[in-house]
Amino acid sequence: MKININANHSEIFKGTTTITMNIKATKFDVFQLSGDFSHNNPLHIANIDTTSLLNSLKLLPNLNSNLASALLDKWIQILNIKGTVIPNGFAHRISFTLDANNTNNFKGQINCQLNLISDKFDISHLKNDYTTSSPVTIRDTSFNSLTYLITSVVGMDKHLIASAQDPNIILTTKSPLPDDGHSHLLKVTIDATNTLAYSGQLTITLQAQTGKMNISSLS
Repeated sequence: MKININANHSEIFKGTTTITMNIKATKFDVFQLSGDFSHNNPLHIANIDTTSLLNSLKLLPNLNSNLASALLDKWIQILNIKGTVIPNGFAHRISFTLDANNTNNFKGQINCQLNLISDKFDISHLKNDYTTSSPVTIRDTSFNSLTYLITSVVGMDKHLIASAQDPNIILTTKSPLPDDGHSHLLKVTIDATNTLAYSGQLTITLQAQTGKMNISSLS
């Protein structure tokens, strides 16, 4: 590398010169860094893909400065993703290889481990039999009545109660509800596909009877 030096504007030097130097560019090898982040608190993630995993790494506290810089390089790659994040509200370990060999200032690979939680909770894994709970009185099988029914059953799972109140929830039933004052078994399908925090479908069985709904139990 040639460097031109002009000292004519210096107070104690004058003249110009050109020096030639042999400079070897070196890349920081990320291999020497630890990739085990399983001791950190689990992070929430929507999808297991390169972009989502890179964003998750960037959110880690006290991240090594060299690793933080490498993550900003557009040529950083994630390879060999292993593991599955089941949307059940629990953390799951995901392993993958962070490859910096194609970046401008870094080289090497790191085997990484992260504990991740799905952004959405899959209701299809929940209990679906509420036939032993006391019957709830509803007016009919309209959407509002089904919402009231699900949120009023004693022992109903908290996730089903929350999902039933999402504005994008879909509640349907094909079960008849005769207006005879007696308790009947209803099968209600809860479709949480379009909700904000939940996914999946679940058909629950519970007891209901026709009549006026009691609002005194609502909060």
